[in-house]
Amino acid sequence: MRDITTTASPRSPNKQAGPAAATPLDLLVLVDYHLAAILLLIAAVLKLSKPGVGELLEALHEQEILSLEMTILLVRWLPWLEIILGLWAVSGIHLEISAVFMGVLYLIFTAAILAASGGHLLLPLDCGCFGKSESWPVLLLVLRNTALALPLFFTGKRHRQWALCRRFHFSH
Repeated sequence: MRDITTTASPRSPNKQAGPAAATPLDLLVLVDYHLAAILLLIAAVLKLSKPGVGELLEALHEQEILSLEMTILLVRWLPWLEIILGLWAVSGIHLEISAVFMGVLYLIFTAAILAASGGHLLLPLDCGCFGKSESWPVLLLVLRNTALALPLFFTGKRHRQWALCRRFHFSH
């Protein structure tokens, strides 16, 4: 009788996975995921501390892309949406689903920035992400949001083990 030995592959469910099992792509995705979540939380808190209509929403309203009612709705409720999504993401619960929602939200922000600028990539614009701040060229805002959004779509169930709250045992 011949003895057959098998070894678990890095993706095998039988292998005990931990932080050391993360590949460079996993690390990129995880850093991006947590950065995107934390930025949403920071942006929301800053918007709530100094509410107002920023250049981005003003431009979208002036171009009749947003009605006055929609602009007011966004000013009132977008920070709360960002807080809920950011807290959900940091919790690590269904991490892959919250990642998709964050990715879509960042891409919507990117589309709004492009629409407000009329496609002029060197036009300085204050996106309103962090309250009233410096205006940046649209190109940098688009690159930032795209760089944050794209890795989020590669987040999967295997990344749940590295969620911040799971690492500190805040969630089950």
